[in-house]
Parts: sequence; structure tokens; C-alpha cells
Amino acid sequence: MENERLTIMFCAFSGPPKIVRLYCRARVVARGSQEWPSLIEQFPSHSGRRQVIVGNVEFVQTSCGYAAPEMKLVSQRKTLTRLAEVKGDEGLVEYRRTHNRVSLDALETPVTDASE
Repeated sequence: MENERLTIMFCAFSGPPKIVRLYCRARVVARGSQEWPSLIEQFPSHSGRRQVIVGNVEFVQTSCGYAAPEMKLVSQRKTLTRLAEVKGDEGLVEYRRTHNRVSLDALETPVTDASE
């Protein structure tokens, strides 16, 4: 990670308008690391899992959310699950190797596959 900063934003799309931001220092825990088994067991199983981001909250900020639109969840998409099933573990590793090496702002991303 370039600077370890992470911001997590929660936004109410129904009910009272409210936005909460958690400003954190974060680190990446990749598959194959010693921490992986104890961390990943805390999450539901999904195909293609490759890393856990651990954030230590340093500051919390709330705002009104008056401009946030009201929305509702229609359904979950199955596209990522289907892609992971079709590609398989090795195919996902290769996909990330060729498509996810550099961030949108041209920063090198950490290697997150145990096979690398």
C-alpha cells in the first residue's frame, strides 16, 4: 500500500438521511499469509476471495446525507460468482496477474495470490 489510508463510507439510502465515514490506517492480508485462516473464517464463503483489508479506525465523521438519493436493493448480481466458477482458481490468479497489477491511478498493487 502506498500510504495505508482507507476511508469506509456508510450511506443510508432509506430511512433518515445519514452518512458515516470511518478514516482508517489499513493493511492487506493476502491468501497464504499466517493471518489469512483466522481472518477469512469471519466472512461468508465466496468464490475468488483473494485478500482481507484490516482497517484500524482513527477518526469517525458523520454528515447529514440530505443529498443522498433514496434507493432500494432490487437483487444481488451473480456475475462475479459465475466468472469465478468458470475461470477456476488458476484462471482467477492469471486474470488478476494481467488485469489488476496497477491501480486506476497507476500505482503498483500488492500481489495477493498465494501462488505468487
